Amino acid sequence: MVPESLRAGLIGRSVRAFAPAKLNLALRVTGRRPDGLHLLEMYNVLLDFGDELEFRFLAPGVRRIAVRIEGDAGVVVPAECCRVESNLASRAASDLFDAIGLDLGFEIELVKRIPLGTGMGGGSSDAAAVLRLIVDTVGPLGVPTEVLERTALALGADVPFFLDGRAAFVSGIGERIEPHPNHPLARCECVVVFPPISVPTPRAYQLYREAFPSVPAPGRLLRDEASGRDPREFIRNDLSGVVGAAFPPVRECLERLSGVAGCAAGMTGSGSALFVVPRDGLKLPRGGLEAVQSAARCPCVETTVRG
Repeated sequence: MVPESLRAGLIGRSVRAFAPAKLNLALRVTGRRPDGLHLLEMYNVLLDFGDELEFRFLAPGVRRIAVRIEGDAGVVVPAECCRVESNLASRAASDLFDAIGLDLGFEIELVKRIPLGTGMGGGSSDAAAVLRLIVDTVGPLGVPTEVLERTALALGADVPFFLDGRAAFVSGIGERIEPHPNHPLARCECVVVFPPISVPTPRAYQLYREAFPSVPAPGRLLRDEASGRDPREFIRNDLSGVVGAAFPPVRECLERLSGVAGCAAGMTGSGSALFVVPRDGLKLPRGGLEAVQSAARCPCVETTVRG
């Protein structure tokens, strides 16, 4: 329980956070649990591209969230109020408040830049940003580590990774995280490409399940394979084949991007977003950005990989 003196002092306080998007440089399906959830091995990095949010602590009785979408070419959709129980950011606040007995309200203003259905973990990153803001404001004594971790995983498999906030090897359903600081792609230029279609995550895994009723036995661990190697050498996504077959714009765009000289391309998460990084070094080759934009034929965002 949060002390009454601390609770009263939180009312009216406002804090801000950045919620970065992720890339799965590698995603391998290694098994399937009895409940149907797939077991994965992933090599995840974070980007300087992402969402932003402002969180305000309010008196009890009011819990709300408003979302403003910043889309293609700077188009801004006016903020709309959403149902608290249907948005991961507001669910994160509600769940953690309830878990630690913090009887307060809140208001979230969320600026969405990460499109839905792109496999970049936008909702999970928003949720993790809210959890971090609450912990940083209330203090670790008010939020026991085990409560924070349990709340994060219950919100979604990607939330623990975003909560950790570092490049990492991630396995299981997302609960096992091995940070990989100072990775070779830190501060690497990257172009994220958004084909004109969204891919619901459950649909992507359904397609994989239908194509591979029996998941192949896992081989060498991704972490061991990657040891001492540049991650660009093992860009791979086990979902890209089935997603590309069911969503032709994704397949066609990835094929074009794979032909850009001096660059490596892949699909992140369950799609539909694709990414391009230089094959060598941290800078795209001369004319690389223009070549990617020409090949993509759809919206692109130039960004960098976080350290």
